Formats: sequence, C-alpha cells, structure tokens
Amino acid sequence: MTMFKNKYRVESTRLKDHDYSERGDYYVTICMKPRMPFFGDVVDGKMVLNKQGTIAEEQWKKLEKDFPNIKLDDFIIMPDHIHGIIQIRKQTDKTLSNIVQVFKSKTAIKINKECDTKCMWQKRFYDRIIRDEYQYYFTSEYIKNNPLRYMPGNEDKEWWELYEEREKTEEL
Repeated sequence: MTMFKNKYRVESTRLKDHDYSERGDYYVTICMKPRMPFFGDVVDGKMVLNKQGTIAEEQWKKLEKDFPNIKLDDFIIMPDHIHGIIQIRKQTDKTLSNIVQVFKSKTAIKINKECDTKCMWQKRFYDRIIRDEYQYYFTSEYIKNNPLRYMPGNEDKEWWELYEEREKTEEL
C-alpha cells in the first residue's frame, strides 16, 4: 500500500500502460457490499434470481445498447457477485471502467427505486484481460459452472472437477 495525503490507499489492480478502451476481451467480476446473498440463491446447482437479480440481468444485457462498441458474452448473476465477459470491438473514449460504472449505477438506481432494499456495490471490480482462445474457453466454462460451487460439499472443489461431474451425470 502507498500513502496519498497521509492516508493509505490500495494500488490499482489495472495493468499499467494498458489502454482499457482498446479492442479486447475482458473478464470482470463485480461484487456487492457487503458480500451477502442479494440477487437470489443457488438451488440444485442453478442460479435462481430474485427481483434484484432480474434487474441486474436486464441492466447487464442493456449495456450493448449503451455501448455499441461492445459485445457481451457469457455472464452469470450469482447471489453476491456477477461474472461476465465484455468484448470491446472498437476503440472509443469509453473504458472498461466506464462500462462497469454505468452498469453499477443503472442497476443500483433501478433496484433502489423498485425494490424495498438498497443496492450497494464494492467500489472496485476485478478484471482480467483474456489473451487467447484457451483463456477464453476456460473463463467461459468457469462462468457457466460457477453455481455448482455453491452446492453443499463443493466449496473446496475446483470448477473443472465440478464440470466433469456434471458431464458424467448428464450422460446417464
């Protein structure tokens, strides 16, 4: 940690010297504050959205209209966070942070207006640049299989172990 105006501050998690408005595929995780079930629950390995979760899903899907230069790929709304892949197709003056901020803001405004609760996001979000097809595939599978990790007994398993178990079950 570094000091700024005699206060500790957390260093940026963004890759230095990378332009987050340029073309690329980005994996993002956006978390609620506090980390508690807010968007619904996982039931039998599938995410069941409540009203807040449905609003978050609607707002996520609207991002392509707000930012015509992006394409959304796999995403999942989890009880206390969201995972998604954002593909920036054409460079503009809007960055990945701008996109995430618009999503957080519009989602919070709509939830606060329509639900009897207050939507609070963590200030930051996690991102990772997806560099090749291999990373893209595994990121996509992680997102799709994330609800399986919430089932009792699966907390310590890696996502690919859960994926293999699910594949065996579906073959039967």
